[in-house]
Amino acid sequence: MEKLFSYIFSILVGDKDTVKVNVSDTDYEIRFRVKAGQRERLRIIGRDGKVITSVRDYFKAVSRKFNKKVYISIE
Repeated sequence: MEKLFSYIFSILVGDKDTVKVNVSDTDYEIRFRVKAGQRERLRIIGRDGKVITSVRDYFKAVSRKFNKKVYISIE
């Protein structure tokens, strides 16, 4: 799931070298911390937060298969 997450965000931003993804995985949850510059954050969030909301919804659906919760934070 980590590779998929990194792949999606690299496509959203266009330059995957400017985005760093930290993952912490426990028995019950997966936390993704995305570190990006100001311009990249705007692309990730999208207009009115629609892009990040759809990404969160997608990973929420995928995480049900693993019985885990997914948290995504952008810094």
